[in-house]
Amino acid sequence: MRSRLTLLLAFTLAVTQFPGDVSALQPADPALLGALKGRLASPDARVRTEALAAILELGEAARPLHGTVLEATHDRDLTVRAAAFRVIEAMEPSASQLPALLMRLEADNYNERFGAVLTLRKLGPLAAEATPLLAEMLSSREGMLAIAAAEALESIGPDAAPAVPALLAALDHPRASDQAIEALGGIRAVEAVPALTAIATGKREGSSLYALRALARLGPAAAPAAAELATMVREDRRDDDAMEALVAIGSEAIPHLKELATGSDTRVQRLALEGLGQLGPAASTVVPALIESYTGHSNPPVLLSALVRIDRDAVATLLAAQDHRKARVRMVESLARMGLKGVDGLPLLVDLLDDPDDYLRSEAARGIGRMGPAAVSAHDRLAPLLDDPVEFVRLSAVKGLGGLGPISTTEVDRIAALLEVEDRHTRKVAIEALGRMGPAAAAAVPALIGELQRTDGHCLETARVLQGIGPAAKPALKALRKAMPRVASWERAALADIVRKIEAAAGTDPAH
Repeated sequence: MRSRLTLLLAFTLAVTQFPGDVSALQPADPALLGALKGRLASPDARVRTEALAAILELGEAARPLHGTVLEATHDRDLTVRAAAFRVIEAMEPSASQLPALLMRLEADNYNERFGAVLTLRKLGPLAAEATPLLAEMLSSREGMLAIAAAEALESIGPDAAPAVPALLAALDHPRASDQAIEALGGIRAVEAVPALTAIATGKREGSSLYALRALARLGPAAAPAAAELATMVREDRRDDDAMEALVAIGSEAIPHLKELATGSDTRVQRLALEGLGQLGPAASTVVPALIESYTGHSNPPVLLSALVRIDRDAVATLLAAQDHRKARVRMVESLARMGLKGVDGLPLLVDLLDDPDDYLRSEAARGIGRMGPAAVSAHDRLAPLLDDPVEFVRLSAVKGLGGLGPISTTEVDRIAALLEVEDRHTRKVAIEALGRMGPAAAAAVPALIGELQRTDGHCLETARVLQGIGPAAKPALKALRKAMPRVASWERAALADIVRKIEAAAGTDPAH
């Protein structure tokens, strides 16, 4: 749909310059295009900008004005130039234009050459035939032309390989050097690795970042740079970007990553371990060294995270090798936290539900619950712990099941039965678990009413569970009202608000 500006401009032009039947004037009408071209020659920058906005709205219908718009990219007014560039960017090129674009690349008029390069930049690999001419432009004294040429070569990709020598020479261009770096990465120019490595490790801060990203795009072909990249990580020089390039290299970078991961610098350890984890099973050769370094390691959770991704069985081996219960429990806690961050430690935790160590079973159950609904596949292995002979393990199973979300009515009943015990802490654990289930905890309403009637009951927490249950909590309204006088004033206000919400959900008349 055309904007108000376009319609207004078209109408104004029609009325003031083309009297007659205005409705007959079409967007691509030569008269309208001619008028817009005339406005681009206006001495008033505002008029020229409005004309370009109208051309932008007309889209492909305004393509005959492409050359005129190209000239506007060199307008003396910055706003006009910006508007002209927007129009050029919006005009989608097609492969059928390539012959004409190649001719314009050799035109004497700078604007024609520059506009052709901008258009070729959008053609991508289809513009490969233009590579020789674009390579010649890299040495142009016109900085914008050289920059655009480098960007066009980058968009062409590997098919622009014949331009690599010119791009290497353009690394010294006063304005287009960074774009030349990016183009070498986009072309996957293996022969550029030494030059890119020198720039990455050099003192040109901005260019260093471009070079590191180009090396990352080269992937395994950038292996000769691995040692220098590892040094950058060690010396804290653009360490995140250097690590990204190391990981992209793959297996050839593993010896360097191993050295960094088993060193003494905590920052370097973390980056290297995360990098090894990204490589996954391909980094299996480092597993023995990582296991050996675990005891006394300054980053045990990060090390575990890497091991889980590289070789899950190695984590089980490491866990079994721990002599002290406290160390094993800490490992399980770390595995649970990994689950929260998306690392798949769930199978390991599920296996620990059968461990003879009470504390490990307990921590595994709690950890699975902390993973939330994403760990629901562990439900059938976790539910039997409700019958564990150890009380605190049973409570951990309750917490774990609550974290998984909706469960069966039978299990809801078993958790609700805990509200009948005298121990206040046990009842609180049950209430918290039911609270995570929402409407699925409806079968627990009678037990929750009983909790409201206790003199030592968790009234506000219970009320919040009932609110989450929704309309099915209607039978608890009477108990909620009776509980209000027994609680602190600030709790009373919260209870009253919950009562109102349950009444609204259940469609109950507050007077009853």
